[in-house]
Amino acid sequence: MSNYFEGAWYPVGGSAAFARAFSEAIQAAGGELRTSAVVSAIRVDDGRVQGVTLENGVSIDSHCVISDAGARNTLRMLPSEEVDYEWARDVLEIEPSVGYVGMYLGLEGDIAANGATTANDWIYETWDVDQLWRNPLIEPDAPAMFVSFPSLKDPRHDPGAHQRHTCEIVTFVNPDAFTPWEHEGMKRGDARDPAYLELKETIEQNLLAQFGRHFPLLTPMVRYVTSSTPISVATYTGAEHGAMYGLATTPARFLSDALRPRTPIGGLFIAGQDACCPGVTGALMGGLMAAVSVEPRLLALLR
Repeated sequence: MSNYFEGAWYPVGGSAAFARAFSEAIQAAGGELRTSAVVSAIRVDDGRVQGVTLENGVSIDSHCVISDAGARNTLRMLPSEEVDYEWARDVLEIEPSVGYVGMYLGLEGDIAANGATTANDWIYETWDVDQLWRNPLIEPDAPAMFVSFPSLKDPRHDPGAHQRHTCEIVTFVNPDAFTPWEHEGMKRGDARDPAYLELKETIEQNLLAQFGRHFPLLTPMVRYVTSSTPISVATYTGAEHGAMYGLATTPARFLSDALRPRTPIGGLFIAGQDACCPGVTGALMGGLMAAVSVEPRLLALLR
């Protein structure tokens, strides 16, 4: 229970440290990494996976496919003429989980002397801790905010002479507020719907003002502001409706026999949050469970 006494855990070198470590292990074992390689279909023949087809038409043959794209996204990539969906029908009826808005700040100055710490701050404006920010254009305050200062946590971060630091703010939102722009993808600049740009600007202004009420000495140090919405999350991660935690955390989700790593289709495994439970730890365990399902001998290493 003492793991938070010195602040929240953080990967040394930032989140990219995971990608570097994993890529080294994968390539050392003879694996290959491909970026911007969007899978459009999982090929199945006679009840067993044969590989995947990429969005650019390239086919990759494989007798094993592990998908962490989310259970519903995985099902959509399967050929309907080859697969009986009855085993996963209940999954198709479970809605995605909540969305989130992220705001990312660049600051200059001694933020540690002005209210920033290495802790994760959870700030609630209401006793209803499950309340979502339902209409950010009308409601000025988010009901809850997660505030973190990653640069303070990373021992490799060199703030330099100008004491440059970062801050991350996350708040849960109802993804329905962004539904009108789901078809747009990540258009940029003038190509964006003016209404969407207005919504993002309003969100940034309101969140910055709300942040300032809780960290008044830090607000004058802000030099850079940018934000993401469920539209951004859906575009970059493929998460349905920009869902933060995969499928909604309802009893149906946890009672579903289909939401486990091994599927009835030979060689097809599901990893990530939908294979276990929500959150970073849930995604980690979902991947671990999938790996053990493929190679049970891995359990010996865990013991």
